Amino acid sequence: MAGTGTGGESGAAAWDGPQRRAWLRHYYSQRQKRLMTLLIARRRRTSCYFYPRAWPSVRSADWWERVVLKEFGPQDWLEKFRMSKETFFYICNQLRPGLAPHSAHFHPTLPLEKRVAVALWHLATNVEYQTLSPLFGVGPSTVQTCVREVSYAVVLLLKPVYLRLPNEKELENMVRIFRTRWGFPHCIGALDSLHIPIHPPLRLSADYCNGQGWHSILTQATVDGLGQFWDVSTAFPGSMENSAVLESSSLWVLAKEGRLCPNPPKHFMGKAQKYVLLGDATYPLQDWILKPYQEDENLTQRQLQFNYRLKRAHSVIENAFLRLKARWQILLKCDDCSLELLPTLVLACCILHNVCEAHDNPFNEEWLEGTEPTELPKPCQPAPAAMEDGRAEQERDRAKPRRSPACDRILPPTSAGAMGTEEEVEAIGRTLVDAAQPLPARFRALFTLRNLGGRAAVDWISRAFGDGSALLKHELAYCLGQMQDEAAIPVLIRVLEDASQEPMVRHEAGEALGAIGNPDVLDILKRYSGDPVVEVAETCQLAVKRLEWLQENRQEPGASPYLSVDPAPPAEETDVAKLRDTLLDESQTLFDRYRAMFALRNLGGQAAVLALADGLRCGGALFRHEVGYVLGQMRDEACVPQLAAALRSRTESPMVRHECAEALGSIARPSCLETLRAFARDEERVVRESCEVALDMYEYENSGQFQYADGLCKLQASA
Repeated sequence: MAGTGTGGESGAAAWDGPQRRAWLRHYYSQRQKRLMTLLIARRRRTSCYFYPRAWPSVRSADWWERVVLKEFGPQDWLEKFRMSKETFFYICNQLRPGLAPHSAHFHPTLPLEKRVAVALWHLATNVEYQTLSPLFGVGPSTVQTCVREVSYAVVLLLKPVYLRLPNEKELENMVRIFRTRWGFPHCIGALDSLHIPIHPPLRLSADYCNGQGWHSILTQATVDGLGQFWDVSTAFPGSMENSAVLESSSLWVLAKEGRLCPNPPKHFMGKAQKYVLLGDATYPLQDWILKPYQEDENLTQRQLQFNYRLKRAHSVIENAFLRLKARWQILLKCDDCSLELLPTLVLACCILHNVCEAHDNPFNEEWLEGTEPTELPKPCQPAPAAMEDGRAEQERDRAKPRRSPACDRILPPTSAGAMGTEEEVEAIGRTLVDAAQPLPARFRALFTLRNLGGRAAVDWISRAFGDGSALLKHELAYCLGQMQDEAAIPVLIRVLEDASQEPMVRHEAGEALGAIGNPDVLDILKRYSGDPVVEVAETCQLAVKRLEWLQENRQEPGASPYLSVDPAPPAEETDVAKLRDTLLDESQTLFDRYRAMFALRNLGGQAAVLALADGLRCGGALFRHEVGYVLGQMRDEACVPQLAAALRSRTESPMVRHECAEALGSIARPSCLETLRAFARDEERVVRESCEVALDMYEYENSGQFQYADGLCKLQASA
């Protein structure tokens, strides 16, 4: 390598400058291309690439079946595999297409679950191959093979779902979460790098020596406000600066192409501005990267406040790196891993981290011992008095957004299905419009398209209005409103204007127009605010009030803990008794009663649930319908008797009974099952179909399935 011989000083100086950096960048770019070529070739290979072998001895071959599968408790699974048993088998099922043995291999091979267990145990504990091999009754080389093949499979099969570029709607959700959870507006992620210790190749030892004097590879990552990774670039030599790594990464290309924000950009502080990432002082200042002011005694109070808020929000990625290393301790020291495998292994650990976080698997704080003695910062900690400003944003999230129930139809952005290809969207769309498909299957396809978003998804959902029951059309309109895509406005207006449609369908179309938030639809909504169908008129009145509220306040309401777009912003009152009085007071405007309803939902707790349940006995059908929906979101068993009573009432409006049925399916307790089965053959079609869908929700909530909107997962598994 040039620069290591006895050449002249001028040649060495030239090599130490731009030439050397250009050579390194080219070298690692080519290596990453070769790696991706290898991955693609492995995926396309028709025969299985896990090569089995005959075991040289029995060892403790039955320990996995006799001890782990039969005697391990929840804490044992968490300690050894860093995840629950349910998540472990979910991962096994997802990896099955890439790890299933080929029938042409006649030699005995390890069961898929055992191979995954060997790999995860090694990634989690970083024990040596020689130590792990007698535990599972296999040779050290087999342990190494399991780690390699499972890591490849994780990257190939789970990366498209759990580590990908968010779509436009998901970026908007990220902005809401950063604003409410960390108090920093118009932000979609935090950016930082992680050094992973390695044994470097002798020829390039100096290149892998970082500023702290030890050898490492550098991983650049971006996380959302919940600490889940959505962009990772790895395998850069430890000597590279963060700015150089950024310019060599795919994130730089995406930002320069304008793919990290909508086109045109959203308005913020009076003008169109790109979404931003938060970096530390080592990153270059860009129109899409914010960094702190350089610390000195000349900073103003507002500059100090800005630094404080930025660093507090940026700590989300520091938390994520700590949890990543604590959960997958192979990243603390990659001694027995080849340099070629390292990029795949690091990506696999980041993906598995996202899977565990998305499945709400517990994190044991004791794992942090031996990583870094840093206390994890908490979201939105109160700022010191000197740092606060009365004009600063005051929003605070009360808790991490929950895993949304099936009744809410919306999954958190990082747990939603992968952004599908055009062919995948078309395949899911055909399931939605196929009247021969069972209704639950069409529902799951619908919510998969809703999570994917984009013009093609809107087109397929719009097409489904041509052939479907009132219940399905109601849900079609609901999803179009939740997507907040203005391309859906024409079809929603047509549905609202069509007097032959069922009232519950027209009502949902009007509510969806208000949810999209475009003031251009105010005239049409005002026209139908006097519709002879009471439910349609009241819905349009609410939608007008919502749009006028948005215009007056010039902002979206604070993000719902359930990540739903609600027909009214929550009231600012926090006293449950006062909110209940407003909710049940029929002399109040419907808009104010709705505001009290969503404030009670966001407060949560049994007192709020029971207050809302009292709303099932007052007001009009539209009001009671919305109460049923909100109770389904909250999923509290305390309201099951009231929901069941409303479903049983033959005099109750079908649109109320329908929503109560779906709420029972979402709550999914044994006390709900008998009622749903009893009304699965109700004379009212919308009630009958709602119970059918609710029973599917019940099955989902009580299963190990990851998400209700599973159309894309099923499609990819079948492929």
